[in-house]
Amino acid sequence: MDARKSRTITAVMFILAAGLILFGAIGGTRSVLMSSETHKTEIATKSIDICLNENGKQVAEDQQLLEGLLGDDANVCVGKKYPETLSITNNGEIAQYVRMTIRKYWKAKDVKKTDLKPQEIILGLTGNGWIQDKDKSTPERTVLYYRQPLAAGDTTKDAIDGLTISTDVARVVDQKVETKTENGKTYKTITNVYAYNGMEFGITAEADGIQTHNAEDAIKASWSVSVDISEDGTLSLK
Repeated sequence: MDARKSRTITAVMFILAAGLILFGAIGGTRSVLMSSETHKTEIATKSIDICLNENGKQVAEDQQLLEGLLGDDANVCVGKKYPETLSITNNGEIAQYVRMTIRKYWKAKDVKKTDLKPQEIILGLTGNGWIQDKDKSTPERTVLYYRQPLAAGDTTKDAIDGLTISTDVARVVDQKVETKTENGKTYKTITNVYAYNGMEFGITAEADGIQTHNAEDAIKASWSVSVDISEDGTLSLK
């Protein structure tokens, strides 16, 4: 059985890996009165099922992240840390190692702005039970692994505890110079144009899990990362 299964939706990743039921039939024919008898064997595998939680609540399939982040404020206050938490719950039947991948972006009119810096969107990484894979992380993407196997029914500690827009966005300024002539006199008007003014920001989160059986090989095959699993189950990056 494939130990990992995931699907992506807009704005969030919601994980569902359903257990499979395999049916095998063994048929036998008796000669007496030409009657027949069929025996059916059913084998149910354990399911892998994890979900993403935002601010302590499970993220629905059609839900956007960061809804209600600003409260009653119409504009973002740079430098202010807004409360935002993300965690993973194991709704399956077996223990798993879980990974969270968070992506940050800027956009304007639903078009992503690749010329603006995603690192100006600062995640409050807790480090509380989580380890960051810096080799796979980029300014746009943050990859985190939960170090302990997550038992069935358990929830990880929060991977992040807030989100801040860097004050550096207010320093990115272009000057627009306009020249006008009135009554024989020439005037120059200089206007400061802030690159991030009016921009929207967002994050996406992806969560997936791998069964603990033969975890080092399974993680290498599925996540392309080499890990060590200690005798007590703790995961560390090589």
